Amino acid sequence: MPYIIASDFERLIQSEQLSELTNDNTVLLGQKISWAEAQVKSYLKQRYDLTKEFRPLRIWNPLVEYLAGERVYLSASAFSEDVDYLTNDLVDVDGIIYLFNDDIPAGVFDADNCTLIGEAGTIFYGKLPAPEFSSITIYEKDGQVFYEDKVYPALHGSDIVTQQQMLNAQRIENVVKDNPLPGTTAGQSMWGDGEEYFIEAGTLPTDTDYWVDGDNRDQVIMEAVISFVIYGLCSRIAPNNVPTVHKDNYTHAMATIKDIALGNIGTELPLLQPVRNTPISYGGEVKQINSW
Repeated sequence: MPYIIASDFERLIQSEQLSELTNDNTVLLGQKISWAEAQVKSYLKQRYDLTKEFRPLRIWNPLVEYLAGERVYLSASAFSEDVDYLTNDLVDVDGIIYLFNDDIPAGVFDADNCTLIGEAGTIFYGKLPAPEFSSITIYEKDGQVFYEDKVYPALHGSDIVTQQQMLNAQRIENVVKDNPLPGTTAGQSMWGDGEEYFIEAGTLPTDTDYWVDGDNRDQVIMEAVISFVIYGLCSRIAPNNVPTVHKDNYTHAMATIKDIALGNIGTELPLLQPVRNTPISYGGEVKQINSW
């Protein structure tokens, strides 16, 4: 499943124009989306953790378990009076998605037999059960973090850098002592064993204890991917005659991605977490406090 879906393109191109570029070939569109995602990832993967950002956007299914942070959207086939529906079937009635509560024989639609879920196209993402782990946040004992789909309790607080350690830090980056990664040997003493977390099948996306109504994709990254896709489709048809607006969007998107990769532009993308926890000391002269 792709990171973006057909309706996302409407922010930069009309659906009729997109259909002309693809000849309504969904396979071709999927290939161009994969190519665009790979292009963006190639610039950012050395600095940022892209695993969660590029999670697919899937149609919500009441029979499926979901992880925190996973994103879904509402979509279903239009209701038909000629179809027998089963419990948990989804239908679209005038742009509204309903969930059948029981097995219903063919006939006229009756909203009393269903649960109203929401407007078609609405996006939700799984709510985090605890703040996401950060290597530089100062944690207190018994606090919780969420990391790699598990919840970890802090067995003790974060180690605070002493004045002696600050004096011997060779670079400013070494002043903050990183928290060890949960789930690793180094992190065992601080975090212990994590508890797996998931959203049980059948949990409605309208349940605010488990779901958030909104889109957790980085909007700058998403629009860059869309610009890449449209440019790729235009180039396929007329390599030397790409419409100016799409060429400019592609050029701007490429410049933005490169600036993010270099750290020149701020982003909500999480940085890659360190795989180490012990500072490296070098040099023969160890500085001492209150010494001269």
